[in-house]
Amino acid sequence: MTTSAPRPWSPFRHGIFALLWNGIVVSNVGTWMHDVSAGWSIATLTSSPVPVAAEQAATTLTVFFSPFLPACPTVWALMSAGPSGQSQAIAKEVEDDRGPVMVTVEYKIDPVKAEPFLTTIDDYGETRHRNGAYAWDISEDIEDLGTYQKYFLVDTWLEHERQHHRVVEADLEIEAKVMQYTLDQKRTRARHLIAP
Repeated sequence: MTTSAPRPWSPFRHGIFALLWNGIVVSNVGTWMHDVSAGWSIATLTSSPVPVAAEQAATTLTVFFSPFLPACPTVWALMSAGPSGQSQAIAKEVEDDRGPVMVTVEYKIDPVKAEPFLTTIDDYGETRHRNGAYAWDISEDIEDLGTYQKYFLVDTWLEHERQHHRVVEADLEIEAKVMQYTLDQKRTRARHLIAP
């Protein structure tokens, strides 16, 4: 199977990316307007350059000192963990642009709990779309009652690695709800399949 190189505008096909990108543009315009208007206002109130310089310095100091501020442990824990806090061990190096990548996860549940499990995992699937997957679904194993396999697809290996840094606390809460329906309160290991 051959795959074409990703196009520069391909991220915009993901609604969440387009929304965030537009939000950043609007935010940057607002920041620019604030900087100009604050400097202009102070300059019209006084002829001294000191207050204008002090206002600009106060605005930018946070950028310089932010690396030295203590980070919230919860945020660092979520950023360093992969989905569900799982780390991935791979047998060989994978080029960043290889893809598409399919990740599968198997769940064993009590068949009596199938309906609430499927409802809850449907909510979980939406987090995959938000984190960059372009497709996801869940399938039932008709040879092994109570066994379900979830899969999702991402464009490249690099995109999948980035997913591990997009986990937020709400994602972990949804997965915890999913896990309450499994027989051993845990999922089997994820498998990573990639086009040759």
